[in-house]
Amino acid sequence: MELNNQAHNHGGKTKKIALLMLVVFGAAGFWYMKSDGYQYEQFEKKVAALESSKQDAINEDIRQALGWEDQISGSDKPVPYTEAARYWRRIGEANQLDYPIERALRLYNDVFDKFGEDNAGLWQNVGGIYKVLERYDEAADAYEKAMILEPGKASHYIKLADVYRFHLDRPPEDILPIYEDALSRLVFGAVDILKSRAVYYEEIDQQKNALVDWARIYAFEPDNTEARKEYERLLVYLESIGEGIVDITSTSTVE
Repeated sequence: MELNNQAHNHGGKTKKIALLMLVVFGAAGFWYMKSDGYQYEQFEKKVAALESSKQDAINEDIRQALGWEDQISGSDKPVPYTEAARYWRRIGEANQLDYPIERALRLYNDVFDKFGEDNAGLWQNVGGIYKVLERYDEAADAYEKAMILEPGKASHYIKLADVYRFHLDRPPEDILPIYEDALSRLVFGAVDILKSRAVYYEEIDQQKNALVDWARIYAFEPDNTEARKEYERLLVYLESIGEGIVDITSTSTVE
């Protein structure tokens, strides 16, 4: 009986040890799969599965990216980080691969940690990366930061409005103020803002307002054939449905 009990206890201990080892090795495997080493291995496998012509271009970009990363440790400037990020992002976007895009994002975050967060251009780049990764709320936050840091650049406003329009399904009450804010601040780039807003006005069935914006663009740039054509197209449409006509010299938005 005593021997049986000892054997039973020994067997129970063995099972517990085996279970503990399974948990430990399982956790180790889980964290390894999360590691950069494992992710890079999977990335290499995906590259190897691509056409040979694409592999040559990717391998050259990888060489460039790693070369810039090698310069990071001895540099007191952000250039090695941003150049490496540029190559990783190009690899990812051209080949629909997440790993290099996420690696680019980590490099940009390293720049922010080491050199500060006051570079609007970098925030715009980060916004683009978040868009590719379909992390749209974070993309919007990045574009907002770029807009605050560099309020005179039209592309920041347009990119933020586009994320709201196409990915976050925000209402006009959230989107139109972005355009208004831009037009109140910009010295250059107003035409780009007006064009983006004119297209959006048509999306929300405000054709008269779209007509006014195309008219304003034409007033700024009399040689702008696109503005002239869009204005004439909308004018014909509004006349066909019995709406009022807006003079091409108008510079105010129709409410």
